[in-house]
Amino acid sequence: LNTGQKLTNDNTEVLPGLGTFYQWTPEFGVLAGVHRGIVPTGPAIGDDVDPEESINYEAGFRYQGRRASGELIGFFNDYSNLLGACSLSTSCSDPTGVFNGGEVDVYGFESRFAMEPPVTGGITAPLTLSYTYTETEFQNDFSSAFPLWQEVSRGDRLPYMPRHRVGLSLGLSASNW
Repeated sequence: LNTGQKLTNDNTEVLPGLGTFYQWTPEFGVLAGVHRGIVPTGPAIGDDVDPEESINYEAGFRYQGRRASGELIGFFNDYSNLLGACSLSTSCSDPTGVFNGGEVDVYGFESRFAMEPPVTGGITAPLTLSYTYTETEFQNDFSSAFPLWQEVSRGDRLPYMPRHRVGLSLGLSASNW
């Protein structure tokens, strides 16, 4: 919505993070990380909306063999304030609306397995299978004008966040294509 009004905002944030990977054997390694996340509010957003802030943790294992690879990584995202934003799909009366969602925990694990078996004559068939399991949980009670949240009780799940996601990719590969 162009009102002709000039709005400004100034944000300075430090986003520390630390990640490590230890190569245990030539094929197998372990990883861990912790990172701070933030989504600042825009200049048109009122002072009653706080930035989205989180601390994100991950740890897992990674395998890289000659013809196969895989990983299993657990994650925990600790939101001190999750933002909800209006869009065409959220049925908001104010299409520029942004709303505080309070404290939310998002956790689970993600996995990936890939291999590239030979088919014939220098042709291989790359295959990748991925799976993510996600749990979500609001950590406080509140009422919201955001249509996807409305009345929230501690322990409620985030709406429209699937618990299970699966991806499968299969292809053909050769030296020139």
